[in-house]
Amino acid sequence: MIKRIAFFFKSVRLSFVCSILFAAGASGLQLLLPYLMGKAIDEIHGVGSVDFAALTHYTVWMGCAVVGCALCHWLTKLFSNKMAFRIGRAVRLDIMHKLDHLPIAYYDKTAHGDILSVVTNDTETITEGIQNSASQLFCGVFTLIGTLVLMFSLNWAITLIVVVLTPFAFLLSSFIVKNIDKTFKKQQQTVGALNAYAKEHIEAAKTIKAYALEDDSRAQFEDINEQLYTYGQKAQFFSSLVNPTTRLMNSSTYIIVGVVCALLVMRSDSFGTEQMTIGLTAAFLSYALQFAAPINAITNVTAQLQAAYASFGRIFSIFDARSEPKEAENTPALQVKSGAIAFEHVQFSYTKDKPIIRDVSFQIPPGSKVAVVGPTGAGKTTLVNLLMRFYDADSGEIRIDGKNTAGVSRDSLRTSFAMVLQETFLFHDSVRANIAYAKPQASEQEVIKAAQDAYAHSFIKRLPQGYDTVISAGGEELSAGQKQLLTIARAMLADAPMLILDEATSSVDTLTEIKIQKAFEKLMKGKTSFVIAHRLSTIVESDLILVMQGGDIVEVGTHEKLLASGGVYSELYYAQFEK
Repeated sequence: MIKRIAFFFKSVRLSFVCSILFAAGASGLQLLLPYLMGKAIDEIHGVGSVDFAALTHYTVWMGCAVVGCALCHWLTKLFSNKMAFRIGRAVRLDIMHKLDHLPIAYYDKTAHGDILSVVTNDTETITEGIQNSASQLFCGVFTLIGTLVLMFSLNWAITLIVVVLTPFAFLLSSFIVKNIDKTFKKQQQTVGALNAYAKEHIEAAKTIKAYALEDDSRAQFEDINEQLYTYGQKAQFFSSLVNPTTRLMNSSTYIIVGVVCALLVMRSDSFGTEQMTIGLTAAFLSYALQFAAPINAITNVTAQLQAAYASFGRIFSIFDARSEPKEAENTPALQVKSGAIAFEHVQFSYTKDKPIIRDVSFQIPPGSKVAVVGPTGAGKTTLVNLLMRFYDADSGEIRIDGKNTAGVSRDSLRTSFAMVLQETFLFHDSVRANIAYAKPQASEQEVIKAAQDAYAHSFIKRLPQGYDTVISAGGEELSAGQKQLLTIARAMLADAPMLILDEATSSVDTLTEIKIQKAFEKLMKGKTSFVIAHRLSTIVESDLILVMQGGDIVEVGTHEKLLASGGVYSELYYAQFEK
């Protein structure tokens, strides 16, 4: 973990080094102050016996040290902040880069709210942890080392008292930190679960209200929220113990040092390196406080560092997820010439013990309109996922124009298809941008033409700003049918050589569906197209119908041929007209 975290600091070397150098400068100047103060005190010998020249000399140097120390502290914080925000930016970019290369399977298995929590909450925790703790950590280490060196140079015997008593504070804090690490990890995991549930609750608001399950949904949220409260309480409890515990030990050390120094002054004893004086006592007491201060500062930021460490762990869990296999640089692009498609003994399963596609083989002639039908769970959508290489087949081959799709680049394969899915998705952008998403360089006329072909132009013109109307992510202000018309317009604008229509008209009214079917006929002319449909009346004109059941192709033929055979297709078709 430490090595992986250190990787992100490579890109901020300059800020990191500058933070350390200015922290060293701030600590050095801060350590100089007690020494100058002690020297100044010793120039006051008694009533009427003060060396004002020497006192002024030391006072001026003390003033310069204070100003220099403040400046170095400010610069340390400045570079620490730069370092923190640059690391946060780099982490977010790396996460998004990783998410772009993860297979669809990852998104199917992982709660989207939890992923969102990693991208936002965990990266923010890391940024805040570095921002708030880096300067204290650097200054604390230098102050600790510098104070120890100076105290030994002034009086090694009294310094030993401090050194012997200090480890007790470390032992106490390390015991507490072990508990903090566990609780902060659980806290961050629960934050992810809470975000995932909140996102699901918001998206399912209509469904929850329709079934009057607000109380049940709130109860589930309260359970997760209670867990977060419990873990948060434990984490804060243990982290709040660190500072007062170390302060107690350090204050005890301060008192002991003060008593010993006072006794030595009264006895005029030279116990240690040199004669103990009032000025030297004042300096030693200041150093005793400064020696304790970095311990307090370091332990004070322990909670933030542990939270950041736990967040890095959640981020690395995304980095460790298996990406889509990397393609070789010379992987050829798919050049669709005719659009002939062939499945040869294709097998696939999401989990090893539950096969979805058992042994599928079929040939699709170029330019054919192919319908895929079958009961729910038969494997229709899985067939499309394999065709697009959202998932790779366990065995067998899928060929387009004779080329194995496993041997061509994924981008070229996927851009060879225009897709309209049953689950529509719109971006938080203008209507124009949502349609042009498939072809960003499209002109205004091309966007409008696509909308007209999809019979979306009329309702778009009725929107407040027409094509410039900004819609929310998911298009909640539009009806299901209107959202689907926009995704159809997007596919029409793409004008890819092959089409996949997965229940593309399931949310539109019958009259609009008839119009869109005509538009699709024009769009599909000369192109190979896959149509997944539950309303079998929409696919009677298909060139070929594949009937799936239990992960196998059980029937292949035209509408008339399959009806005449009296098999599965016939049962599905006539079942839609039964009263």
